[in-house]
Amino acid sequence: MLSMDILLGVFCSYLFAASLLKSDAPSLVPVILCIAVWLLYTLDHLADAHHLGERAIKPVYKWHWKNRRLLFPAAALLFAAGFFLSVVFLPARTIYAGLAGGGILRYLYKEVWVGLIYTAGVWGLPFLFRGVQPDLSHVFLVPAFLCIVLVNVLSYSWFEFPADSREKLQTLAVWHGTKICGILIRVLLIITVILVITGLYFFHSEPERIIAFVILIVLF
Repeated sequence: MLSMDILLGVFCSYLFAASLLKSDAPSLVPVILCIAVWLLYTLDHLADAHHLGERAIKPVYKWHWKNRRLLFPAAALLFAAGFFLSVVFLPARTIYAGLAGGGILRYLYKEVWVGLIYTAGVWGLPFLFRGVQPDLSHVFLVPAFLCIVLVNVLSYSWFEFPADSREKLQTLAVWHGTKICGILIRVLLIITVILVITGLYFFHSEPERIIAFVILIVLF
């Protein structure tokens, strides 16, 4: 309910990206990233729970509605902490870019902006504090990562379509149907496989090759 699995995923993904790019980012950067992701998911759930109120069907919205009086103050405190840490440890241009990007991307489908923000957070900061120059391997690895994130969020929309449609939530599956959502998932999976297989030729480090084979094993 508190998106702990999401935080674990973003933390491990950040460590992977930082390792590949030999990032020398401040040690508190992953903490800032986890705070930002938690706020993104929690405030989104709180907004939907507020819209639905007692009519909520899914347990996650029922839980957020029931505990909203605790979650709102917690979110406010974490926002203040995250903003303070960002001002202290991150370049100003990073904060401006994050705020501007978040504002613009909100006009896209929820699944799309969540995927883009998640990927930008995981890879953007290691790129900013990179210790090595990006090469062709990243041209394949980063888009493949984005495709996997999009498949994940679109799969949620596909599986939760019955409840989302009854609650009239604004998801891609509700707007365009599960058929279109399923086609997008398949297309993204095909693109991921093509990117990873092609990228194997350019992957120089052992971690890159290992993660590529893991991705292929999971997809097949």
